[in-house]
Amino acid sequence: MTPSALSQVFSWAAIVCSVLAAASTGLALHYRTLAGRQQAAEIAELKAYSQQRQLTNEQEVAILTALSPYEGQTVTVVSIIGDEDGQTYAKQFFDVLTRAKWSVEYGHPLQWNFSGKTPVGLGVWVNGPKAQSGKILMAADVLSNILTELNLLAIPKEIGVRDDISETNIWLVVGVKPRP
Repeated sequence: MTPSALSQVFSWAAIVCSVLAAASTGLALHYRTLAGRQQAAEIAELKAYSQQRQLTNEQEVAILTALSPYEGQTVTVVSIIGDEDGQTYAKQFFDVLTRAKWSVEYGHPLQWNFSGKTPVGLGVWVNGPKAQSGKILMAADVLSNILTELNLLAIPKEIGVRDDISETNIWLVVGVKPRP
């Protein structure tokens, strides 16, 4: 091979290496940017999760409006023992239900030690045998519907059952905050 041809091969090799280096740098920057965006999104999600759950004024008004026609309905607001976020959130529901003139048992949210699976998010519960006989309280249905409409109920339109709930009572269970 002549020196001129060899020089040309090395020139082309240098050009190819420069193009590959530039492409590699571009890909590295692209993936670093994507990783940065993903990390920022994860941080924002964690910040949102760490904030106290809270009803907005609009949610309070909607709940109050939907439940006021059922004045006198007996309800127990229940949160999990030791869950400060849940207790604070339960107090907000307690206040709204009191303003709707529902009969809120115990004069404050009740803290409960659930055996087995810990409830997550909000739930509406009634007496098991009464629910199984098709006699779910209309007020429980309305409560479940408004919480579903406001995207607050853990499982939309579901009403849970427990045999130890009085037949005329509704439990509004404030479970632990759902993980993102």
